[in-house]
Amino acid sequence: MRLFVISALCLGLLAGQSPLQAAAQGDDAPDRAEASKYVEEVGRDAVAILSGVAASEDRRKARMRGLLGEIFAVPSLCEFVLGSNWSSTAASEREAFCRAFENYLLAYVGNVLEDERPTGFRVTGTKSLDDGKVLVTTAVARQDDKPAEVDWVVRNGVEGFKVLDVETNKVSLMRTYRSEFISIAKRDGIDGLIGQLERMVARY
Repeated sequence: MRLFVISALCLGLLAGQSPLQAAAQGDDAPDRAEASKYVEEVGRDAVAILSGVAASEDRRKARMRGLLGEIFAVPSLCEFVLGSNWSSTAASEREAFCRAFENYLLAYVGNVLEDERPTGFRVTGTKSLDDGKVLVTTAVARQDDKPAEVDWVVRNGVEGFKVLDVETNKVSLMRTYRSEFISIAKRDGIDGLIGQLERMVARY
């Protein structure tokens, strides 16, 4: 789906796994099973929302925003996508950035899903990563195209499972955001980055 390949839906750090991390996946089958169940439920809920043809587009988008707001680990992602700028940014600016980033992320992902309207969703595999993270691979059926292979990085915490990254064709959504946001912040400052996110939200 366009969501996962358009420049911007990370902490996954998939590219740098060691042999020990890869070998560890056989030791935590229960964690991987729970992660698989979680992602499958998220996919099923998303497809159910988007298949609600009787609902208005605004109603579907509102319901999808609610779902997306529950699944993404926004506080952790805010810090990741700002990179080294996070430590040098004032608390008030951090708060403003996180609010703008969350609004943009949910609006953008919801809008693209509304356009793509996936019709089916199934888990095809799991793999343990470092730091308690689990990679869940899925196939997402679409109306007029072949299924998209989408990878989810999730982790179980005090609030249950949360999504840390989404990839398609090995392109990380959060790494893409990080690269772009660092570049914008270097050129325009954090206030400039926040303003750009707010303008993009207004388009959706």
